[in-house]
Amino acid sequence: MYTTPVNKNLYKFRFIKRGLLLRFFDVLFSLGGIVLIFNFTDSAYFSVFNPQSVIWLLTFVVYFLIIGEIFELYHSTKNADTIILIRNILLTTLITILLYLFTPKITPVLPSKRIEVFFLFIGITFPLIVWRLIHNALFYRDLFLKNIVFIGSEDEILKTMNLIEIFSLEHKVVVYISNKEIDYLKECIFYPYNSIELSSVVQKHKIRTILISDLFDKSFSVGFSGQLIQLFKKGVSIESFHEFNEKLSKRLSKKRFNDTFYNYFTISKYNQDSIYVGFISVLDILISLFGISLLIMLIPVIMVLNLFFNKGPLFYSQDRIGHHGEVFKIYKLRTMRVGAEQGKALWASKNDIRATAFGHFLRKTRIDEMPQFINILKREMNIIGPRPERPEFVEMLEAALPYYGMRHVIKPGLTGWAQVEYPYANSIPDQEMKLRYDLYYIKERTPLLDFKIILKTINTVLFYKGY
Repeated sequence: MYTTPVNKNLYKFRFIKRGLLLRFFDVLFSLGGIVLIFNFTDSAYFSVFNPQSVIWLLTFVVYFLIIGEIFELYHSTKNADTIILIRNILLTTLITILLYLFTPKITPVLPSKRIEVFFLFIGITFPLIVWRLIHNALFYRDLFLKNIVFIGSEDEILKTMNLIEIFSLEHKVVVYISNKEIDYLKECIFYPYNSIELSSVVQKHKIRTILISDLFDKSFSVGFSGQLIQLFKKGVSIESFHEFNEKLSKRLSKKRFNDTFYNYFTISKYNQDSIYVGFISVLDILISLFGISLLIMLIPVIMVLNLFFNKGPLFYSQDRIGHHGEVFKIYKLRTMRVGAEQGKALWASKNDIRATAFGHFLRKTRIDEMPQFINILKREMNIIGPRPERPEFVEMLEAALPYYGMRHVIKPGLTGWAQVEYPYANSIPDQEMKLRYDLYYIKERTPLLDFKIILKTINTVLFYKGY
């Protein structure tokens, strides 16, 4: 029994979700700014003493949080950059105010003076920027980082450090325990695994998380299981390398693709939940009806532009593989030159030379995908799901990637987790990466993840991030 005392206060902060903390203080400073600025001016637009003020404030909070998600105000790695942070705050505030001003009944009537809109903008933006700059200056310091000790091979240690560099500003590998020292890894402290007391390492280096490789020497786990149990009881997080990998990157770990894959991979319970599936089906139909109506309104303009800049047929259809491997016809607006493929199936790519100038615009804005609302209405597709591929590609990918066919367990989608996280895939390695995102979605599918995908899709369209 190892009873070396561990300061439990070191681990309390890890139970506070930083995203929740950010949202709480964003709302607090925004509402505080609104109240203060209208108290210090003679504006009659907003008053906390109005009986409707609670509804006004709640409406603002809902708008602000949704728009903040669309403009990635809670993407920690991106908002560490001051310029991107200020841009995201300005965009979030501007769109929130526009929605707020033109929502009848649940927000105050339009202000009589334009200067009052400016007051509202300043009252939200200035406190937000100040608070977020202070947050970035303080919370990304070593004091608030989640220190990690990694136990495993050289390859997995380096992968973990790369993942943290890309996906997280909250974690830091400070110690690694392995059977040999890595010469060029000077920023971390090395301990040989055959002569180490874990509790003293945790205490000395203020460790919050222990990561253990699934493939590490089994003699270690046998010899140190007692220590791990004691540290777990004291609040130290103990995770496998692959679990941490997936939690951080939001995609399946590549190492999971082995003979034991089926023991690990489970389909989300929501895929079989009749209430959830029924709700999604109704929502898909309603959204597709709205999408088709919008497309009908845009068609006259698209037809004229197509006539001059994309000469040829306006629509085209292709065979795609859908639910349970069934073939169906997908509908799209044509973006390539007529006869661009010359009978040979080729992957689409960024800045594809086969696409016309107008075709590039249709892809970037995702307008070319709008006819697929017809496929959704026919129930061949969902709004959200893995992107349906052509039969020629599926045959090749199933031969190269044995688990590729598992993505057909749910209906394909107009948008999806792989599309918003990793949009370009014109090679086998790229397709494998997208497969890892698709399978992560199938495994972790929830209403919240669906909502996040919708918001990320809106962000993709607004920032012109399509193919």
